[in-house]
Amino acid sequence: MVLSFSEMKLEELSKIKSLDEALEVIKLLLIENQRLKSENQELKERIAKLEKDSSTSSKPPSSDITKPEKERRRPGKRKRGGQKGHKGHFRKPVEPDKVEECHLEICPECGSKNLGEESPNQVKTHQQAELVIKPVELTEYRCFGRYCSCCNHVQYPELPSGVIPGQLFGPRLLSLCGYLKSTMGISITELGHIFTEVFQLPVARSTIQSAIFKVSSALAPCHDEALEALPKQKALNADETGWKEYGKKLWVWLFCTPILACFVIRDSRGCKVLKEILGETFDGALTSDFYSAYTCYATALQQFCLAHLIRDIKFLTTLPSQKDKDFGEKLLSYMRRVFKLWHDREGLSKEQFQKKVRLFETQAQNYVYAQKFEKGTDAHRIQRRLTKHWKSIFRFLKQPDTLQPTNNDAERDLRLLVRMRRVSQGSRGKKGQLWTARAATVITSCRKQKRSPWEFIQNAVNAHFFQVSAPSLVV
Repeated sequence: MVLSFSEMKLEELSKIKSLDEALEVIKLLLIENQRLKSENQELKERIAKLEKDSSTSSKPPSSDITKPEKERRRPGKRKRGGQKGHKGHFRKPVEPDKVEECHLEICPECGSKNLGEESPNQVKTHQQAELVIKPVELTEYRCFGRYCSCCNHVQYPELPSGVIPGQLFGPRLLSLCGYLKSTMGISITELGHIFTEVFQLPVARSTIQSAIFKVSSALAPCHDEALEALPKQKALNADETGWKEYGKKLWVWLFCTPILACFVIRDSRGCKVLKEILGETFDGALTSDFYSAYTCYATALQQFCLAHLIRDIKFLTTLPSQKDKDFGEKLLSYMRRVFKLWHDREGLSKEQFQKKVRLFETQAQNYVYAQKFEKGTDAHRIQRRLTKHWKSIFRFLKQPDTLQPTNNDAERDLRLLVRMRRVSQGSRGKKGQLWTARAATVITSCRKQKRSPWEFIQNAVNAHFFQVSAPSLVV
């Protein structure tokens, strides 16, 4: 039985007498050396993967244990608060609900009553906002019934206009429930505390939850209209994130434009959701990351996010192989070049810009295609992604008026949903899913359109209960 070099003892090595035995030991030494090199390489790659952070992967910045050195605040004597040269911001006076005049009868310094006439040019104003002692007014409507001899029934008068039958909360208070729950991220329990302690109106959690679902029903037409408008858009950004329901994994999908954001929750992260929402094919431009559902979806104007690609390229520069590092550094230099070109396009004519684009693509493509990497490695994966999706990665250079190089718009629009997920920990049924999707759609779209979500929710509630025209997110 032939032993490996690691299994040999020193005394056995000292017994070598012939050339053949020495050659056998050298052979074992070479094998052992190769094994150790392979293990060392594997360990370094594992360490690099374990050390991935938000700058080298799709992990969120909150997952970084410590901030990178370049992001740490430098020690110094900088004082807290606004820095020198910072432009101050001051509250502008608003129209008051009432005005109280304060008149001076006696001099506060000497007590003299010998004061001059009051002048309109010598008036100091001070505004103060205050909650009333009981901010919610509770009205009891007593409807007196009368017997009708013709109908043989006791008939009751209708409630006044603006009153919702069978509902404790009026339309504004109902809207406030939805606004606080969605925009402010307040939980049902915390809403109960506000009603009891601030509004002095003790209510059960079930009453508040019922109010939230009524607001959800009021927002349904707005959400449905936004959903129907998505396939007609010239360009969309798309992204998705996890959602839970009783521990079951669901997915929140986002489709957005510069003025519209539409959320849906589905039990799939697959391509079938894209086909359900956008149709079998989407005629517009779709910007997304490299997730397989997007790469499989049939769209002629696909634009992949360069930010995701750059994070993967940065990871190459952390690997132990010098070849991988060199490849990563070279690709990063090309990425810096393309972003500089993108930002300089305003100062170039269309012909100059496209000439620089063609030069960049020729040089970058020649470099990428010329590299040789072992299959299955990270470098080979990046090279294959570039060669396979080259047109969809750099399509924004050919259509600068339609496309963006990154999917940052979608990632920003997902922030509200992520905060709602942190508070609610998911949903507990179909009604909860619909509320989440509708509320996130309305709040995010209103912010993008610089509209008041509070006013929009009020208008939607009034439209739902009083048959007035409903507001629209599709502008």
